[in-house]
Amino acid sequence: TVLRLNDARFGAGKSGRDVQNFFDYVIWGPIGRAFRAEERMVLLLDEIDKTESDVQDNLLDVLDDCEFTIREVNKTIKAKKRPLIIITSNAKRELSDPFLRRCFCHHLPFPDETEMRQIVKLHFADVDKGLLNTAMKIFYELRSKGFEKPPATSELLNWLEALGIEGVMPKNIQNIPFLGTLLKRTNDILTHRNGKQKTRNPMSW
Repeated sequence: TVLRLNDARFGAGKSGRDVQNFFDYVIWGPIGRAFRAEERMVLLLDEIDKTESDVQDNLLDVLDDCEFTIREVNKTIKAKKRPLIIITSNAKRELSDPFLRRCFCHHLPFPDETEMRQIVKLHFADVDKGLLNTAMKIFYELRSKGFEKPPATSELLNWLEALGIEGVMPKNIQNIPFLGTLLKRTNDILTHRNGKQKTRNPMSW
């Protein structure tokens, strides 16, 4: 690494690093930290569908055997305690069959209005009740319109934050101020403005 080369040339000073020790210069990622932990860890691999299929395939043996090899020093890192591995996917891209065969799959439905209110309250405990009621109605109406990218939880939270910062009153949000916080695709915004949406199930992802 650049840091190791720098230490070799100028010295490590009081850092405690030993230029002869490769592992003093390793920055462990989530998998490395989980495998090296003394206690059993929960390893979260979020949005795996955003990776290419070859990345998923490369993870198969690593997660199956709970070990990986650092080729530069021919050192194998094996999990001291097999972690509990949780993998999430938004189903934007199909996962490979070999990868899926090693998984226990569980579908999480999109939050209904009651659950969504609980999520909102965790982020905005003091949100105005009238504002929230109107915002929730608009949010789920937009989700039912068949947009290419319907607004999700993060968009709702961002919208509520923008409304709160600007002090928008409940009666003034029917025209959906800050529409760009809810709809992210140009076609969706134009379709909404032209009133040509197709109805869909607001509870679908």
